[in-house]
Amino acid sequence: MTRLKQAISACVLASALMPVVTSQAATYYVATTGNNSNPGTNTQPWRNVAYAASKMVAGDTTYVKGGVYNEGEIRLMRSGTSSAPIKLLSAPGQFPVIDCIDKTKGHRVQIGSTQYAVGWITIEGFEVRDCHSGIKFYNLHNGTIRRNWVHHNTLSSGIFGWGSKVVIDRNKVNNNGSPAAGAHGIYANGSYFTITNNLIYANEKYGIQLNGSSTSIYDRTRHAGPE
Repeated sequence: MTRLKQAISACVLASALMPVVTSQAATYYVATTGNNSNPGTNTQPWRNVAYAASKMVAGDTTYVKGGVYNEGEIRLMRSGTSSAPIKLLSAPGQFPVIDCIDKTKGHRVQIGSTQYAVGWITIEGFEVRDCHSGIKFYNLHNGTIRRNWVHHNTLSSGIFGWGSKVVIDRNKVNNNGSPAAGAHGIYANGSYFTITNNLIYANEKYGIQLNGSSTSIYDRTRHAGPE
């Protein structure tokens, strides 16, 4: 009995000394009437989509209310997880517009980095126009780009990037690229893409282009897979 009590005491002491790690998913809001000094709640929303994107971590969801958002580069650089994805969504029943400030400076919606992989990220329900490229992703896995209208991004493709297990679904992609820049509606490199139910038309080059040219050398540290 004494040994049992000692063992229980040791377990209680170890539990007390262990750091408590909690992860609480948050829900944020963005509105054209908001302010980035606000807490990002429904009644006190943030002002910029880029600001919200910079704050989100695994498990977080941001709802963007209707209106036109003049933005620079919107960057989602952190990864979600399979049980705690990151979601950047339009508010229910609304369709916010991202109109870039200066397309010549690479302004766009960007997911991920050339230096590391990110995953379990969803972008849904936006109009993205007059940017360098509409939505660009690097090293993305288990991502979803859904129900967006991506158009008149004239210096690069509408939806553009590389990754694995990426779903591109129910988007309208039109009038991207220009005679000088070329570019496609959707330009992708990687493996296990699911491209379904998109309306794609009037882009400068191809509607959907898979980058598989001989000049694209496979690099296991950067590319998703040889499939």
